Amino acid sequence: MKLLSLFTIICLTGSLFAQTASTPLSMDDCVRIALENNSQLDIAQKRLELAKKDQFGSYSNILPTLDVTVNASTFESRGAFLDPNGLPTIGTSSGEAYNNGVNVGQNIYDGGFWWNSIRKARSDKVAQEFGYDLQRQTTIVTVQEAFLNLLKAEKLLEVYDESVKRSEEQLQRSESLFELGSVAKVDVFQSRVNLGNDRINYLTQENVVRQSVITLNIAMGRDPQEELTIKSEEEALGVIGDVNDLVDEAVKNNPELKQQEQLYKSSKFQSKIAKSPFLPRLSGFFNYSRPLDDLGQLFESPADGMSEYNWSLGVSFRWNLFNGFSDMVGAQQAKISEKISFEETRERRRNLVGNVKSQHNDLMALKEIIEINKTNLEASKEEYRLAQERYRVGAGTALELREAQVKLTNSEQVLVAAKYDALITSVRLQQTVGKL
Repeated sequence: MKLLSLFTIICLTGSLFAQTASTPLSMDDCVRIALENNSQLDIAQKRLELAKKDQFGSYSNILPTLDVTVNASTFESRGAFLDPNGLPTIGTSSGEAYNNGVNVGQNIYDGGFWWNSIRKARSDKVAQEFGYDLQRQTTIVTVQEAFLNLLKAEKLLEVYDESVKRSEEQLQRSESLFELGSVAKVDVFQSRVNLGNDRINYLTQENVVRQSVITLNIAMGRDPQEELTIKSEEEALGVIGDVNDLVDEAVKNNPELKQQEQLYKSSKFQSKIAKSPFLPRLSGFFNYSRPLDDLGQLFESPADGMSEYNWSLGVSFRWNLFNGFSDMVGAQQAKISEKISFEETRERRRNLVGNVKSQHNDLMALKEIIEINKTNLEASKEEYRLAQERYRVGAGTALELREAQVKLTNSEQVLVAAKYDALITSVRLQQTVGKL
C-alpha cells in the first residue's frame, strides 16, 4: 500500500513538472527569466558594487589619520650608575622599557589630489551605473530578438505546412484527373516532385525552429536542450516617430554613450590628479608619547605619578622639485589618455547617430514592404484560385498552377519575414534610443 502511494506521488509530481515545463512562456516571462539567470548582468552588478566601494574609499585622502603605537623592549647596559645607597658603582643594569604614543595627521592641501580623486571616483561609479543599465538592456534585447526569431520561424513553418497541404491536394487532383484521362501521367510525376520539394522546405524550417529554441534558451541562461514553448503573441508595430527626435533622445538617453561620457570625465580628472605632484603639499600633525617602565602604567594618567611625556603640534610643508621625470611622464600619459577618451566619445556619438538613422530607415522600408506584400498576398491568393479553376476545367497547365502556388507561398513567406524583421528592428531602435 505504501509502495502504491509512493508511486502515485511520483507520477503526480512528474505530471506536474511536465505541465510546468510545457507551459507556454510570453516574451515578458522570457525576459524575467533571463534577468534572473544572466551571468553578464551579475558581473555588471558586481562591477557597480566595486565602483561604489572605490567612491567611498576616495574620501580617505581628506579625512584625518590616527595611529596608536605601543613599543616594548628589554635592555641591558654596563657602566657607572648609582646603587640604592646613592653611591657610584660600576656594574650591569637590565630591565624593560615601554613607550606609547598617538599620532594624528590631517591633509590640508595636496595640489588638488584629494578632491579630483573624489570627483573621478564619482564619475567612475556613474559610468558603471550606465554600464549596468547597458548590460540589462542588452540582455532584454537579446531575449526579445530570440523570442521574435522563434515566432518568425514558427510562422514560417506554418507557411511551409500550408504549402505541403496544397501540394498534397494537387497530387490527389492530378491523380484523379489522370484516371479520368484529362491529364497526362507527367502531371502526376510533377505533382509528386513538387510535394517532395515542399516537404524538404518544411523539414528544413523545422530545424530552424529547433535552433531558434536553443538560441532562446541560451539567451535566458537555461539549458539549451530544455523543453520550451512560447505564446504566439501578435506584436503590433508602434509609432516610429521622427528621425531627428529619435536622434536627440538617443544622444540624451543611450546608456552606452552616457557611459563613455562619464569615462571621458574620469579621464579629465585623472589628468588633474597627475598634475598634483607638481604643486606643494601642506599637512597638519599632532604627536603625543609617554615612556613607561611598566606596561601597567599605560593606563595611568600623568597625575598618578607619570609626569614624563612628549607632545608636538605643527604643520608640514613639502614640495617635490625633481624626481627623475616620473611626474612629468605620468602627467603626459594622463593627458594622452584624456585625448583618446575624447576621440572615443566623439566616435561613439557619431556611430550612435548613424545607427539611429540606419535603423529608422530600415524600419520605414520594412513598413512599406509589409503594406506592399499585403496587397501582393491578396493578388497571389486570387491568382492561385484562378489557376486551380483553369486546371480543373482543362484550360490551364500543371506548370501554371505550380507557378501560382510558388508565388502564393513566397508572398506568405515574405510577409511573415517582413513583419517580424520590422518588430526586431523596432526593438533594436528602442535600445539605441534608450527607451527600452
